[in-house]
Amino acid sequence: MAALVTERVFSGSMEDLPAQVSNVVQVFISSTFTDFQEERNWIMKHAVPRLRKFCQERGLDFQIADMRWGVREDAIDDHRTTEMCLHTIHECQRISRGPNFVAFLGDKYGFRPFPSEIEEEEFKLLKNAALKLGQDPALLLTWFKCDYNMEPTMYCLQPISSQYSHYFDMSPANSILRQQAQKDWWNTVEKLTGLLRNTADSLHFEGKLSFAQRHKYFMSVTESEVQEGLLSGVEVKHKAVCFIRRLDGIEPTHYISGRFTDLKDGGVDLEAQELRERLCMELVPSVIPPSQLYRYTVPWDGNKGVSTANEDQNRYINQLGEDFITSLEEIIKHELNESETARFRTPLFEEILHHVSFAKTKCTTFCGRDNLIKEVHDKVNKSFTLDDDIAEVKTEDAVLNMNKAMEEAVKQQQLAMSAYLKSIGVTYVVGDEYTDMESDSKHNPRDTFTEIPVHTKFNRPLIIIGKSGSGKTAIMAKLFQTSPSFLSPLKSITMVRFLGTSTMSTSIRETLITLCEQIRTLYKVQDPFGLDFESDYQFLVRYFASLLWRINTTNRPLTIILDSADQLNVADHAHLFNWLPHKLPVTVRMIVSLVTDRTDCLTNIRLVFPFVDRFVEITDLDRGVADNIINMTNKAQHRHLSKKQKNFVLEQFAKCCLPLYLKVLVDMSLSWRSYTDLDPGSLGSSIKEAIKFLFNNLEKAHGEVLVRKSLGYLCAARDGLSEIEIEDLLSLDDEVLQDTYIYHLPPDPEVIRLPPLLWKRVQFDIREYVVERQSGGRKVIGWYHRQFSEVAYERFCNKDVRQHLHKALAEYFQGIWSTQCKPLQLIKGKKGSYTKAVRQVPSQPIKISETLYNTRKLTELPHHLINSGQFETVLNELFCDPDWLYAKCLILTLTSVMEDLKLADALCNELLRSKMAGIKASSSGKQKNTQDEVVLETERKVLEGIRLVSRMILLAADSIRKDPVNLPVMLLAQFGPDYSGNEYIEGLVRRCQDWCSGFRSPLLVPVLECMSKPTGNQQYSISVDLSLIGEDRDPHYRPAFLRDDLGQLYVVEQRSSQRCDRICVFDLHDNGSCIVKDDIGMFIRNIQFVGGSKYLLLDVYTKVSRYSPESEHRLYERSTSAPIQFPHPVGCIVVSNEGKFIVCSNDTGITNGVENKYAGLVDINNGKMVGKVPEGYKGPYSSARVFGTEDIYYAVGVWNNPNVSICYAGTVNEPLEEAVVIHVLIGHNGPMRDTLVDSSLELLITLSADNTVKVWDLKAILHKFRSEMQVLERALRQSAVLENGEDHVTLRDVAALYQPTGVATMKYQTTTLALNRSGESVYVGTEGGRLQVYETDTGKQSLDLKLEIGHVTKMELSRDGRYMIVAGNRHIHVEDLYSQARRVLEARGEVTCMAEANHVLVAGSAGMEAKARVWNIVTGEILKDFELLYSLNCVAINSSGTKIVSSMFEFPIVVSIDNSTQQGVDMESMDIMMTGACSCAISHDDKMAAMGATDGAVRVIAMETGKYLFRLQQKSSAVCLVFATDGVQLLSAGYRTIYVWSTVDGTCMYKLTRHLDFVNDMKFDTTGQFLVTISRDKQVVLWDYTRRVSIATFPANCQVQAVDISSGATVIAYIPKGISDLAILQPNHTTLETLAGKPRPLHLPTQMQALAQTFSNLSPANGPGKASKSCEIM
Repeated sequence: MAALVTERVFSGSMEDLPAQVSNVVQVFISSTFTDFQEERNWIMKHAVPRLRKFCQERGLDFQIADMRWGVREDAIDDHRTTEMCLHTIHECQRISRGPNFVAFLGDKYGFRPFPSEIEEEEFKLLKNAALKLGQDPALLLTWFKCDYNMEPTMYCLQPISSQYSHYFDMSPANSILRQQAQKDWWNTVEKLTGLLRNTADSLHFEGKLSFAQRHKYFMSVTESEVQEGLLSGVEVKHKAVCFIRRLDGIEPTHYISGRFTDLKDGGVDLEAQELRERLCMELVPSVIPPSQLYRYTVPWDGNKGVSTANEDQNRYINQLGEDFITSLEEIIKHELNESETARFRTPLFEEILHHVSFAKTKCTTFCGRDNLIKEVHDKVNKSFTLDDDIAEVKTEDAVLNMNKAMEEAVKQQQLAMSAYLKSIGVTYVVGDEYTDMESDSKHNPRDTFTEIPVHTKFNRPLIIIGKSGSGKTAIMAKLFQTSPSFLSPLKSITMVRFLGTSTMSTSIRETLITLCEQIRTLYKVQDPFGLDFESDYQFLVRYFASLLWRINTTNRPLTIILDSADQLNVADHAHLFNWLPHKLPVTVRMIVSLVTDRTDCLTNIRLVFPFVDRFVEITDLDRGVADNIINMTNKAQHRHLSKKQKNFVLEQFAKCCLPLYLKVLVDMSLSWRSYTDLDPGSLGSSIKEAIKFLFNNLEKAHGEVLVRKSLGYLCAARDGLSEIEIEDLLSLDDEVLQDTYIYHLPPDPEVIRLPPLLWKRVQFDIREYVVERQSGGRKVIGWYHRQFSEVAYERFCNKDVRQHLHKALAEYFQGIWSTQCKPLQLIKGKKGSYTKAVRQVPSQPIKISETLYNTRKLTELPHHLINSGQFETVLNELFCDPDWLYAKCLILTLTSVMEDLKLADALCNELLRSKMAGIKASSSGKQKNTQDEVVLETERKVLEGIRLVSRMILLAADSIRKDPVNLPVMLLAQFGPDYSGNEYIEGLVRRCQDWCSGFRSPLLVPVLECMSKPTGNQQYSISVDLSLIGEDRDPHYRPAFLRDDLGQLYVVEQRSSQRCDRICVFDLHDNGSCIVKDDIGMFIRNIQFVGGSKYLLLDVYTKVSRYSPESEHRLYERSTSAPIQFPHPVGCIVVSNEGKFIVCSNDTGITNGVENKYAGLVDINNGKMVGKVPEGYKGPYSSARVFGTEDIYYAVGVWNNPNVSICYAGTVNEPLEEAVVIHVLIGHNGPMRDTLVDSSLELLITLSADNTVKVWDLKAILHKFRSEMQVLERALRQSAVLENGEDHVTLRDVAALYQPTGVATMKYQTTTLALNRSGESVYVGTEGGRLQVYETDTGKQSLDLKLEIGHVTKMELSRDGRYMIVAGNRHIHVEDLYSQARRVLEARGEVTCMAEANHVLVAGSAGMEAKARVWNIVTGEILKDFELLYSLNCVAINSSGTKIVSSMFEFPIVVSIDNSTQQGVDMESMDIMMTGACSCAISHDDKMAAMGATDGAVRVIAMETGKYLFRLQQKSSAVCLVFATDGVQLLSAGYRTIYVWSTVDGTCMYKLTRHLDFVNDMKFDTTGQFLVTISRDKQVVLWDYTRRVSIATFPANCQVQAVDISSGATVIAYIPKGISDLAILQPNHTTLETLAGKPRPLHLPTQMQALAQTFSNLSPANGPGKASKSCEIM
């Protein structure tokens, strides 16, 4: 059954839709009012807070709908109170999760009003019956008027004020008139009641009225509510509760008895008593289960009737209250348990159901538009052929054929190798299957999920556009409903999203994720394992486009309908439409709609989707369709308009022929009676005017204050507000309460809230213009139409009140008034003072329960704090709170955090500038105000703090997106635990330390600063593959182009030879976020925009080669989706600024340029060099860029150097002979590929072979330089005046003395490290030949020693832990850690490898004729010199120090130290491929040696005999090797994978995968239990090797050069290449427990617990140890 329901809903069927699951518990309270006041007050004071907390902990909202609690007198004027109560009961039944109705019935039957509407036929019977009885019907005819617009025709009771104009006149001067009007009205009520009851009795006796028809003239309001809530056939079990109370010994003659029973003529009203008994004793018990019915008998209190002062009654009230709480909690629990059993009701199911239900609702009133629907059907079925894309097909086909050929070649090679090795007695084991692409460096596993198959026929999306209010949504709903009809007879699937109407459809990222999941479910596609759609949006876009091709839609065509794409939020550049697939399979259709009013959206989609024939524009409605809509809408409401009224509406509609305008007109006309006077000026001639009139009517009907405040809060909210939130906010608003409690005081002086009916009435009247959507797991309402939002915002949230509204909303989401009283002084009407009253609003913790976060607070609070100007609060309490930052990134997104920070930065900066200008203006010519300066300084510190947090997050964005737990860790790594400076950031650092220490998951916590500082000039970094290992590309290519006009950076992302390159576009206005990754099916050599940025010009390879590349030009109009075709391939295209181009044939050769070795400034008029860089900054250069107009600068990157030097070359008129280096940018780990500067000289962009793009604050760098030069110039002028009497100073004079602070901080980089045996100290070597020692617990440096060995390249601790061995270029420093004795050993060449055991050290110099030397490090004695061919890239030594292992090419060779020659080499038993050795290792028992090679082979030999035992093959280079301490396992590492091989039979036992790139190094701790690995993916991973699991991962955010681990993994140290001297990581408390093997408690969400129970077939009550293995795993 569940599967059928899921299939039906997911497929888009509108038939038999299940009800949508709500997260609101809304309970209608029904009772007579005066006799249950004490019980109601107890419930509001005690029960409601407990139930709200109970529900909040379960992700639900609890709300009481008590419609008579504190209702204003003027609310009865239109006689709609009872109607609103019944409507609210229906709403509670519709949306409440569990209980929806509670009745309190006592000895009072209650107020019995006559109906406000009577059918025409019945009214005539009543009138005639009155005449028969001799009664004058004139009173009836005065107060009831016939409304012919209603169906059936009704006589309607007229408003009280229509006859008694002073009834609601509160002016003191007219108090007597008001009192008389009120008296007259109630006299009239008494007369009308008697008349109607007498006539109804008479007609019933004559058989002309049924009992039910008669009963409505006698029935109380309470019974009418009970009828709707219990007796009307609705579901009652687990939905409703009834409490019946009997007062024992009530005295009818007592002066207060009228509050507790019905009286008439001084005694009990027997008629009312009989009706009450029937209700309580017969009707209610007949429908409600006994467990939901509570009865109480309470003694009458002679003083107050019912009072808490009476001990017995107080006990009863408390018992009733507890029963009330318990009964509702049990029903809620039952409902939640029932929901858990319906596991198909997943969040995705509810999301899809929401959109299908929404479409169904929209279709109910749809009519007309037949021609448009037909046009869409015709166009959407049109397919296209690849006539213009043949080249693309050939390219893709060639790639596929090449891949197949390579696969076959590899297979044959492996078979041949296996046969050969078997013939010489060697076991050959392949560790990877052919299909295992995870470990193939030439293949990205993600490509499997993003490939689009070869195709010659395809479809394209259809775009529907129209003005705002043109009826797009209704049309899209109709297309959704009719889509199966034009695909008949096939069983089609239609998916729809009304974007912006739900939490999962507000962002394009969430929308695509849910669409993918829906597609995979319907088409039975296996979920991709290990793919993170949340953190990599561009991959998600490509995956979605590919998924549409990978599913089989032949027999089940797919249609995807996305309405209102302009309603998507701007995150992920949704409005640029780069997510829109350009090509679809012929059996897949996509329809997208958007407004033409949003010119940015329309312009953008036409730019990226330039297919004019795929656009359909919605035209205006014609009069005939409008007439039909009027009729249909009225019919749905059982109404019609008179001919005059309809023509009046149609005449107005002719002024603005848009469906939304018609809807507003029709909705206003629904309130017209047939006798309503028509006012042409009451409707407005445009949509906005009509909306303003509608708001005017709202304010007249419900009060200006209530409407202004409630809709103001709605407009100010970021994501809308839930019903209970609006009610809470209005209850906190003193102005609203002042306007509410005019006629009477609050019913409970200790709990003051807005009567629910007041907001319900407003909500009822705007229900057609708001939409329910999901936000933070809550149903919230917001304006559906943009015009409503704009008019409402301008009217109710204008600049005069905006800050006040945001402040009130901020206080609410802070929970300020949840635990304290908010005093209230009533002065407007009745007077009252409530100093200790509470408003009963909920607390607002960040985390509601163990697994539930307060998403509404995370969403709304920063928005309101920022917009109310509370910048210090938002910084201190949110941005500097790691709990907040973690929760927001985890539950929402990092993008949402950045949006908050960006808004705070902009508004805080604006406020600061405004204050500075104000202070400057007010203090002109006056002494400075110290207090103003203090305020300004605080504001500056706050702004600085906001910017530091923002910069910190930007620098670590990639790591935080992967896992939000990285945010506090990254902050510590950037600032360091000892940070001092901004006081807010100091507090943040302390909080992060505590947070990391106490976090319940394993973390590696930095002991000192080890990442790029957010205080530096680097703004942010972008990861993109600019250079791939082993790729044969032109080294002089230019991989990027800066579009200054758009603030966009175009970068070529290199991909392996098996995959074509991509063009990545990054938004520099949005911190380098990726806009699009465009697969164009080619390899790109150069990229630029030409022709005034109208054309994209690509230089693409026709022959990929490092030394002799060949290429040709391709031209596109703005984007790759619009190629310009030429009849023949072209070698060169030149485009003018006007867009005219010259095309040259491709028979012209391409010549490499000659690289200059020195950067210089050349006068192009004469070709003479007029300036050059300083001596220490000579080339050759890999990148250079000249910039500036008057002042000339250039930025140069030296070949194979990761730094960029910014030089000042003087001015145009006065160039410097030698440029001044003003700053050096340090932060990259690899050589420069390119340098770019924007035209405003604000940003400098560097692209490096380390595969990062870094964006630097050039404006700050230049500003600092100019300031320093000005200071220096002033000093020189003053000095010149003193010496010569003249102030003449030249630029060269100033430049000669300039000493840049940015360059002065340059120092030698650290290169390698090693921990001592205890792990208490770490030794670090530097490029400058220094040895430094740091204490690992504090990170403080304890020693800095200058060594006489040159550049330090390697470092190793002797196996006994006594000696630290440090290798330089040609010398080795040996430090005795016990005695501090030192000695220097001379190697035979540059040291490329070394190894030590038993105080024997071997060091080698690699080459064709490799040389090695062996020493005793205790004595310094040279034990042996030896030579090998093509060897000594790596070396190992056995534990006794007697045998050495190195290689010949890639084959392991054993050299005996005590023998003059190495073991004999049997060339016939070798399988040398002449690749290269890159790693070697010896087993701990000294029985085996292994050598890893660049071709992925791991060769294992016997140490004693040299016998070749195994060749273990992996797909990528065997970068590093290590034997496990157990002696039976060998670990080899390559691309993404660590292979664990058996040394017994050579089998691959298992693989460890955690890294995303080549694993560069592996090290065991001394126990052999823990392993640390580093990788090109810039991550450090700690493993528990014995349990085969990774414990913790630390994102280093840079290349890691060397790593070491202490015993027990208590310390990990590594070198952050090019960033910092050293990184020291220590495990947090949870990690220490994990390392010690202590189990951690696992807290599962409810759904996961249910899933575990499914596998175990047990309930939690079965206790531990009784569940299945699956359950234990979960």
